[in-house]
Amino acid sequence: MPCGEGSGGYPHPRGCGSVESWSTEVPLPATGTWASAGRGGAQADAVLAAPEAGVPLLFVEVDTCHMDAQRIATKLGKYARFLKRRVKDTGGKQPA
Repeated sequence: MPCGEGSGGYPHPRGCGSVESWSTEVPLPATGTWASAGRGGAQADAVLAAPEAGVPLLFVEVDTCHMDAQRIATKLGKYARFLKRRVKDTGGKQPA
């Protein structure tokens, strides 16, 4: 079947990344490192990392009506803090 064609010959989007590109319940550190997150970060329900598709990092928050508005607002503030963070690129190596 040609790429971009679904069953029955109907076109469909190619998608982004693979199943392995997704992770669930991922801590987004506002401080610290990915391996050792500090306080004040959020935890995303799902994260997609597909730089080959132009998506370096996409995180998803899923609300099933179990959080009140104040808790959601607090979590959005933590997401904003994570997005503002700037760290030195070490090429995947631990700094000395």
